Amino acid sequence: MFKSIFSKYISAFMAIILMSFTALIAITAITVGRFSQEDTEKSVTRAIESADSYISAEIIGFDGYSDESDSSRIRQFIESKGDSLKRTMKVIAKYADGLTVMITDPAGNILMIVDSDYVRYPTGLSIAVEDMSSFNSGNEIDLLHGVNGFFSDTRTAAASEITYGNEHIGNIFVCA
Repeated sequence: MFKSIFSKYISAFMAIILMSFTALIAITAITVGRFSQEDTEKSVTRAIESADSYISAEIIGFDGYSDESDSSRIRQFIESKGDSLKRTMKVIAKYADGLTVMITDPAGNILMIVDSDYVRYPTGLSIAVEDMSSFNSGNEIDLLHGVNGFFSDTRTAAASEITYGNEHIGNIFVCA
């Protein structure tokens, strides 16, 4: 196949150059992937901090809970804060492309979903038990493995507990 030493050297140099470009492309792809993941985690972290501080401040100042009501404290809070809660959560969801804010009860039943374009109050949607236990065990950032009926892919998510006094009344999830 190789007729001369010159063609052998050219073939060897071409192989070395091809391997170098392949390694360069692989290193660049890994670096871009890591940057993208870190950027997503930062966006989710900032959004959950904003949502948590807003809801914590609103709950401290809210005294409209009724123990006689059939609905949970977090549902009463969502119903009472209505438009201001929707507007604030939409602003937080618009912080970065693709963010979704979800407010759940302690069992993981989703009471409110806010995206940059809409607000939904779903029935029958919930966070998977495995994901709830992961976040309740203290993981600040983890993967959310889909919400049946809403999204099926795995997303980076952060969660925070909503408390009223010492009572855990719900959770906030932000995922991207």
